[in-house]
Amino acid sequence: MLVILLRYAIIVPMLIKELDKNRDVTSTGYVIQRKTGSSKSKPVGSVWLPAKGAKDYRAVMIGGKRFQLHRVIWEAFNGPIPEGAEIDHINGDKADNRLENLRLSCRRMNQRAYRNLQGGSSKYRGVSWYKSAKKWKAQIQHNGKHTHIGYYYTEVAAAFARDLKAIELGWPVEGTNFFATN
Repeated sequence: MLVILLRYAIIVPMLIKELDKNRDVTSTGYVIQRKTGSSKSKPVGSVWLPAKGAKDYRAVMIGGKRFQLHRVIWEAFNGPIPEGAEIDHINGDKADNRLENLRLSCRRMNQRAYRNLQGGSSKYRGVSWYKSAKKWKAQIQHNGKHTHIGYYYTEVAAAFARDLKAIELGWPVEGTNFFATN
């Protein structure tokens, strides 16, 4: 099915599933208002993207409860999320809830792909400035163990060495500094 989103001036292939008695959810992360529910409802026929909520995840209210939109979309198109599984955003953008950007993941794999680079001495993950050696230190944590990879003259060289070790350990490319596609 093709749906034209005039507000965003794009034409996208889209799957639609029922969210509740008043709304539908799309595989591209939008909500479509089918009927008017309460006085606070969006106008009938409106296509909208829920606002970002806690921790930058988009959320939607269903039956008076708040649900993260990426989980709602996954379950609408793929069924229930197995116990212990998480939904991972492949490109790392928590607000990008397109079905093609979501995948089932265990906690460990989801954390490996997570990019939290705020603070620290390096802009790359697994790299830090080692003051006494006056070099960049590369390290990685795997199965609860910290592994020292080496010291490097440049930050980029240390990050590249860390990426190679991550790939050698079987990490997803999203858990690397340079090999990820986003």
